[in-house]
Amino acid sequence: MIEIIPAIMPESLEDLTEKAGLVAPYVKMVQLDIMDGRFVAPRTWPYFTNNYDFEALLTEDQGLPYWDKIDFEADLMVEKPEKVLDQWITAGAKRLIVHVESTENMAEVLRQFRQRFTYSKDPAERDIEFVLAKGVETPIDAILPYLEDIDGVQFMGIAKIGYQGEELDERVIDQIRDFHNAHPEVIISVDGGVTLDNARMLYQAGARRLVSGSGIYKSSNIPETIELFRHAS
Repeated sequence: MIEIIPAIMPESLEDLTEKAGLVAPYVKMVQLDIMDGRFVAPRTWPYFTNNYDFEALLTEDQGLPYWDKIDFEADLMVEKPEKVLDQWITAGAKRLIVHVESTENMAEVLRQFRQRFTYSKDPAERDIEFVLAKGVETPIDAILPYLEDIDGVQFMGIAKIGYQGEELDERVIDQIRDFHNAHPEVIISVDGGVTLDNARMLYQAGARRLVSGSGIYKSSNIPETIELFRHAS
Protein backbone atom coordinates (compact mmCIF):
# COMPACT_ATOMS: atom_id res chain seq x y z
CA MET A 1 0.00 0.00 0.00
CA ILE A 2 1.15 3.53 -0.75
CA GLU A 3 2.04 5.88 2.09
CA ILE A 4 0.47 9.21 1.24
CA ILE A 5 2.03 12.28 2.86
CA PRO A 6 0.20 15.61 2.69
CA ALA A 7 2.52 18.57 2.12
CA ILE A 8 2.08 21.96 3.75
CA MET A 9 3.84 25.19 2.79
CA PRO A 10 3.20 26.99 6.06
CA GLU A 11 2.56 30.71 5.88
CA SER A 12 2.47 30.86 9.68
CA LEU A 13 2.14 28.56 12.66
CA GLU A 14 -1.61 29.22 12.57
CA ASP A 15 -1.74 28.20 8.91
CA LEU A 16 0.24 25.05 9.71
CA THR A 17 -2.11 24.21 12.57
CA GLU A 18 -5.20 24.66 10.43
CA LYS A 19 -3.92 22.54 7.54
CA ALA A 20 -2.47 19.83 9.76
CA GLY A 21 -5.84 19.54 11.48
CA LEU A 22 -7.53 18.75 8.17
CA VAL A 23 -5.43 15.62 7.66
CA ALA A 24 -4.40 14.55 11.17
CA PRO A 25 -7.18 11.94 11.51
CA TYR A 26 -6.21 10.22 8.26
CA VAL A 27 -2.39 10.06 7.97
CA LYS A 28 0.65 9.27 10.09
CA MET A 29 3.06 11.77 8.54
CA VAL A 30 2.82 15.32 7.19
CA GLN A 31 5.53 17.08 5.23
CA LEU A 32 6.49 20.66 6.01
CA ASP A 33 7.90 22.43 2.97
CA ILE A 34 10.42 24.76 4.57
CA MET A 35 11.95 27.45 2.35
CA ASP A 36 14.34 30.24 3.23
CA GLY A 37 14.03 32.29 0.02
CA ARG A 38 17.63 31.49 -0.94
CA PHE A 39 17.81 27.91 -2.14
CA VAL A 40 14.43 28.42 -3.80
CA ALA A 41 12.68 31.73 -4.45
CA PRO A 42 9.62 31.41 -2.16
CA ARG A 43 9.87 31.78 1.58
CA THR A 44 7.76 30.06 4.24
CA TRP A 45 7.34 30.12 7.98
CA PRO A 46 9.46 30.35 10.04
CA TYR A 47 11.82 32.31 7.77
CA PHE A 48 10.04 35.61 8.11
CA THR A 49 10.91 38.59 10.29
CA ASN A 50 8.67 37.61 13.19
CA ASN A 51 9.28 33.99 14.12
CA TYR A 52 8.74 34.16 17.87
CA ASP A 53 6.46 31.12 17.72
CA PHE A 54 9.26 29.06 16.16
CA GLU A 55 11.57 30.19 18.93
CA ALA A 56 9.00 28.78 21.37
CA LEU A 57 9.34 25.41 19.67
CA LEU A 58 13.10 25.56 20.06
CA THR A 59 12.85 26.27 23.77
CA GLU A 60 10.26 23.48 24.02
CA ASP A 61 7.68 25.84 25.43
CA GLN A 62 5.29 24.34 22.88
CA GLY A 63 5.29 21.56 20.30
CA LEU A 64 4.34 21.25 16.69
CA PRO A 65 0.56 21.11 16.27
CA TYR A 66 -1.03 17.67 16.65
CA TRP A 67 2.34 16.23 17.69
CA ASP A 68 0.50 13.55 19.67
CA LYS A 69 -1.40 12.37 16.57
CA ILE A 70 0.98 12.78 13.62
CA ASP A 71 4.68 12.99 12.87
CA PHE A 72 6.31 15.63 10.71
CA GLU A 73 9.03 15.45 8.10
CA ALA A 74 10.81 18.71 7.34
CA ASP A 75 11.68 19.15 3.67
CA LEU A 76 14.51 21.65 4.05
CA MET A 77 14.60 23.63 0.82
CA VAL A 78 17.15 25.92 2.40
CA GLU A 79 20.67 27.04 1.65
CA LYS A 80 23.30 25.31 3.81
CA PRO A 81 20.85 23.07 5.70
CA GLU A 82 23.61 22.04 8.09
CA LYS A 83 23.01 25.35 9.85
CA VAL A 84 19.39 24.52 10.72
CA LEU A 85 19.30 20.74 11.15
CA ASP A 86 19.60 21.01 14.92
CA GLN A 87 16.73 23.49 15.04
CA TRP A 88 14.34 21.13 13.26
CA ILE A 89 15.43 18.21 15.39
CA THR A 90 14.65 20.27 18.49
CA ALA A 91 11.35 21.41 16.97
CA GLY A 92 10.28 17.79 16.74
CA ALA A 93 10.73 16.66 13.13
CA LYS A 94 10.93 12.87 12.86
CA ARG A 95 12.35 12.91 9.35
CA LEU A 96 14.73 15.44 7.80
CA ILE A 97 14.85 15.82 4.02
CA VAL A 98 17.97 17.51 2.69
CA HIS A 99 18.49 18.41 -0.96
CA VAL A 100 21.80 17.21 -2.34
CA GLU A 101 22.14 20.46 -4.31
CA SER A 102 21.76 22.66 -1.22
CA THR A 103 25.19 22.17 0.34
CA GLU A 104 28.77 21.58 -0.68
CA ASN A 105 29.40 19.64 2.52
CA MET A 106 26.97 16.72 2.29
CA ALA A 107 29.49 14.15 3.53
CA GLU A 108 30.17 16.25 6.63
CA VAL A 109 26.45 16.90 7.17
CA LEU A 110 25.77 13.18 7.17
CA ARG A 111 28.80 12.40 9.33
CA GLN A 112 27.62 14.80 12.02
CA PHE A 113 24.07 13.48 11.82
CA ARG A 114 25.17 9.85 12.17
CA GLN A 115 27.33 10.72 15.16
CA ARG A 116 24.09 11.55 16.94
CA PHE A 117 21.65 9.14 15.28
CA THR A 118 23.09 5.82 14.20
CA TYR A 119 21.66 4.11 11.15
CA SER A 120 19.39 1.10 11.68
CA LYS A 121 17.96 -1.23 9.05
CA ASP A 122 14.85 -1.51 11.21
CA PRO A 123 12.70 1.63 10.75
CA ALA A 124 11.16 1.09 14.18
CA GLU A 125 14.57 1.64 15.78
CA ARG A 126 15.28 4.95 14.06
CA ASP A 127 14.92 8.02 16.26
CA ILE A 128 15.09 10.48 13.38
CA GLU A 129 15.42 9.65 9.68
CA PHE A 130 17.62 11.38 7.14
CA VAL A 131 16.33 11.40 3.56
CA LEU A 132 18.28 12.78 0.62
CA ALA A 133 16.35 14.64 -2.11
CA LYS A 134 17.43 15.26 -5.68
CA GLY A 135 16.07 17.44 -8.45
CA VAL A 136 14.91 16.30 -11.87
CA GLU A 137 18.01 17.74 -13.52
CA THR A 138 20.44 16.25 -10.99
CA PRO A 139 22.09 12.97 -12.01
CA ILE A 140 21.48 10.01 -9.76
CA ASP A 141 25.25 9.71 -9.28
CA ALA A 142 25.03 12.69 -6.93
CA ILE A 143 23.32 10.62 -4.23
CA LEU A 144 24.96 7.23 -4.74
CA PRO A 145 27.94 7.88 -2.40
CA TYR A 146 25.56 8.37 0.53
CA LEU A 147 23.19 5.41 0.19
CA GLU A 148 24.60 3.47 3.14
CA ASP A 149 23.97 6.37 5.52
CA ILE A 150 20.50 7.57 4.53
CA ASP A 151 17.00 6.32 5.24
CA GLY A 152 15.53 6.99 1.81
CA VAL A 153 15.62 9.08 -1.36
CA GLN A 154 13.12 11.72 -2.39
CA PHE A 155 12.81 12.35 -6.11
CA MET A 156 11.49 15.79 -6.96
CA GLY A 157 8.78 15.44 -9.59
CA ILE A 158 9.02 19.02 -10.83
CA ALA A 159 11.94 21.13 -11.98
CA LYS A 160 10.63 24.33 -10.39
CA ILE A 161 10.63 23.24 -6.77
CA GLY A 162 9.09 25.35 -4.05
CA TYR A 163 5.75 25.68 -5.79
CA GLN A 164 2.55 23.67 -5.56
CA GLY A 165 0.26 22.85 -8.45
CA GLU A 166 3.05 22.26 -10.99
CA GLU A 167 2.64 19.38 -13.44
CA LEU A 168 4.73 16.25 -13.02
CA ASP A 169 7.88 16.13 -15.12
CA GLU A 170 7.51 12.63 -16.51
CA ARG A 171 11.27 12.19 -16.75
CA VAL A 172 11.14 11.39 -13.07
CA ILE A 173 9.20 8.17 -13.73
CA ASP A 174 12.12 6.64 -15.62
CA GLN A 175 14.54 7.96 -13.02
CA ILE A 176 12.59 6.29 -10.23
CA ARG A 177 12.28 3.03 -12.16
CA ASP A 178 15.99 2.85 -12.94
CA PHE A 179 16.97 3.65 -9.37
CA HIS A 180 14.48 1.20 -7.89
CA ASN A 181 15.70 -1.61 -10.15
CA ALA A 182 19.28 -0.95 -9.07
CA HIS A 183 18.53 -0.35 -5.36
CA PRO A 184 15.24 -2.08 -4.49
CA GLU A 185 15.97 -1.89 -0.77
CA VAL A 186 15.91 1.93 -0.67
CA ILE A 187 12.61 3.61 0.18
CA ILE A 188 11.64 6.09 -2.54
CA SER A 189 9.49 9.18 -2.07
CA VAL A 190 8.33 11.46 -4.85
CA ASP A 191 7.33 15.05 -4.23
CA GLY A 192 5.98 17.55 -6.74
CA GLY A 193 3.31 17.12 -9.36
CA VAL A 194 1.81 14.09 -7.63
CA THR A 195 -1.88 13.59 -8.46
CA LEU A 196 -4.40 10.78 -8.52
CA ASP A 197 -3.86 10.58 -12.26
CA ASN A 198 -0.19 9.64 -11.98
CA ALA A 199 -0.05 7.96 -8.55
CA ARG A 200 -0.30 4.44 -10.00
CA MET A 201 2.50 5.09 -12.51
CA LEU A 202 4.75 6.38 -9.75
CA TYR A 203 4.00 3.36 -7.57
CA GLN A 204 4.67 0.96 -10.42
CA ALA A 205 7.99 2.71 -11.07
CA GLY A 206 9.03 2.05 -7.48
CA ALA A 207 7.86 4.94 -5.30
CA ARG A 208 6.28 3.92 -2.00
CA ARG A 209 5.75 7.37 -0.49
CA LEU A 210 3.77 9.94 -2.43
CA VAL A 211 3.90 13.53 -1.22
CA SER A 212 1.08 15.78 -2.38
CA GLY A 213 0.06 19.31 -1.47
CA SER A 214 -2.51 20.73 -3.86
CA GLY A 215 -3.59 17.23 -4.89
CA ILE A 216 -4.98 16.81 -1.38
CA TYR A 217 -5.76 20.29 -0.11
CA LYS A 218 -7.53 21.43 -3.27
CA SER A 219 -9.75 18.34 -3.39
CA SER A 220 -13.39 18.62 -2.42
CA ASN A 221 -13.16 15.65 -0.05
CA ILE A 222 -9.80 15.31 1.70
CA PRO A 223 -10.43 11.98 3.50
CA GLU A 224 -11.71 10.33 0.34
CA THR A 225 -8.81 11.70 -1.72
CA ILE A 226 -6.28 10.33 0.77
CA GLU A 227 -7.89 6.89 0.54
CA LEU A 228 -7.87 7.01 -3.25
CA PHE A 229 -4.18 7.86 -3.20
CA ARG A 230 -3.48 5.09 -0.68
CA HIS A 231 -5.06 2.46 -2.91
CA ALA A 232 -3.77 3.76 -6.23
CA SER A 233 -1.37 0.83 -6.48
